[in-house]
Amino acid sequence: MAERKANTKVLTEAALMTALAVLLGFIQIRGPWIAGGSVSLEMVPLILFSLRRGMKWGGAAGVIYGILDFLFHPFYMHPVQLLLDYPVPFGLLGLAGIFLVREKQSRGKKIILVFLATTIAVFARFLSHFVSGIVFYGSNAPEGQPVALYSFVYNIGYLAPSYIFVLIILILFMITAPRFVERQRR
Repeated sequence: MAERKANTKVLTEAALMTALAVLLGFIQIRGPWIAGGSVSLEMVPLILFSLRRGMKWGGAAGVIYGILDFLFHPFYMHPVQLLLDYPVPFGLLGLAGIFLVREKQSRGKKIILVFLATTIAVFARFLSHFVSGIVFYGSNAPEGQPVALYSFVYNIGYLAPSYIFVLIILILFMITAPRFVERQRR
């Protein structure tokens, strides 16, 4: 009975964090990217949830968010591209959950862990979009420009600013309300 109650609590938190990610995903700063891409804070609740509940739960919430993101902003050319641009990259944000931020750790150690978790999670997301860009969007590259360079520049152009904003917000959470970032027991 206690395990069922604990799972219900985690599932409820996952639903709330995913819904918050959807809402934050609608608030976008559009850039010069012709084929999509925008700066937003959608990753904040997904990485935060991964830190709080671990990689498995965080990855699942990310996959669900990726599917919802596709439903709200549908664009795909091929089923593999759909996977590489929606559920896979957001599911990879669950990698933040491999870092264990605990109450008894020093503030400095917690900040380092949040930095590492966010960096690795966003880098993994970047890799998924990067591969998709090489395989499926290479025809958008200017003539003479290597496809890999085009994909790198395009994806780093919106993910780097998003990463910086997300990292700042998560570190501020860590400093002002560490309980929201620390790993929770069921």
